[in-house]
Amino acid sequence: MKQIMPFILIGLIVAGVMFFMRDDYEEPFRPELSDEVTESHWTATFFINDIGSDSAETGLRLESNNEQMTSEEITAIEFFAETDVGGFFYQDLELEDFNGVLLHEEACEACGQIEGETVQASAVVNWRESGETKTEHFNFRVLIN
Repeated sequence: MKQIMPFILIGLIVAGVMFFMRDDYEEPFRPELSDEVTESHWTATFFINDIGSDSAETGLRLESNNEQMTSEEITAIEFFAETDVGGFFYQDLELEDFNGVLLHEEACEACGQIEGETVQASAVVNWRESGETKTEHFNFRVLIN
């Protein structure tokens, strides 16, 4: 028993270090079906994941084209998306931890019954930057394989 105790102690130390030093890994953004549009302030990606299943999701990812755009500059953001399979909106009037990327997704009940080869979508993004309200419009066309 005295010979096994050092190995148990070393194992517990290694397990404790691995537990407390783990990195919160964020997986890269790889949607199943998507269309990306770039305007002057934002690059917007409309996407559909798990199409044809009961757990299908649709969403919008916004990435700032301006590296100076931080949570100090942007104090509020909202967007409205209208698609062939329904619409959704997102609003954050007290944006605190903005790192240049905003991702929002919702369940899509109508994605299981998509007819045709494409899904059309449009989005309007409004944000308040340095006390001034700004707007950009996006139009998407997602091809269904």
